[in-house]
Amino acid sequence: PYAGVSFDYPENYVISAKWLGKGPYHVWKNRLQGQTYNVWQNLRNSTRTGVSPWIYPEFKGYFDDVSWLQLNTAEGKITVGTKEEKMFVRLFDFYGIYGAEGYPKLPAGNISFLDAIPPLGTVLAFNINNDTATLGPESEPNHLNGTFKRTLYFYFGLPDLGDENRQFTMPKENILTD
Repeated sequence: PYAGVSFDYPENYVISAKWLGKGPYHVWKNRLQGQTYNVWQNLRNSTRTGVSPWIYPEFKGYFDDVSWLQLNTAEGKITVGTKEEKMFVRLFDFYGIYGAEGYPKLPAGNISFLDAIPPLGTVLAFNINNDTATLGPESEPNHLNGTFKRTLYFYFGLPDLGDENRQFTMPKENILTD
């Protein structure tokens, strides 16, 4: 149901996520409407939709049309970007329906960069199926054919802004204290 690449990173190291893309809420293949394109930032939380504590927007989930993502971590900043459009980002483990086995299945790893994501069944989880006559055509599972190609750029640490972007330069002679 998904196509892309995933990585493992300790969730407890992540403080927040900032991205250019649609947000601020997570999406499913059949629930993409209502998001706006902007720069968004979420602090890490473990909110499950519809369950208290009510800390919104949720940190975990699939996020749509992401151009770049910056994770603020205990080890420093991790920035990932792409030139191609329509990249989905998955942040950590979450499910649309919780239970003995979460639904739908998630990709391996806990941070993913994807070209396709799965739909979510009914909110009430009655008779979970892929019947598009009941759930609508956007609930159709992904049928992936061919080759997908995407370039991801990774940067670890703070970017060097160079001298031209420096907001303040200390004068060579300090006339206030010298």
